[in-house]
Amino acid sequence: MTSTEQHNKLLSFFKWAMEGVCSGYDLDGWDVEAKAVELGLAHYEPYAPEKHSVLEYCEPGDSFLVLDVKEQRAG
Repeated sequence: MTSTEQHNKLLSFFKWAMEGVCSGYDLDGWDVEAKAVELGLAHYEPYAPEKHSVLEYCEPGDSFLVLDVKEQRAG
């Protein structure tokens, strides 16, 4: 994803979140994850402790959310 595409997707995500909150809607984690995946900002893959670090609440093969956003410096 190019930096412009990422910027536009992050802006869409921010607008969606703000419109929801300003309308009195309580966003929960599932809503946030689903929207991030829908916009291509994140994806699910099987959890692997050697790749994702060890988490007490995940078993190998569980669905695991991975962010697809790259940090960029202004300038």
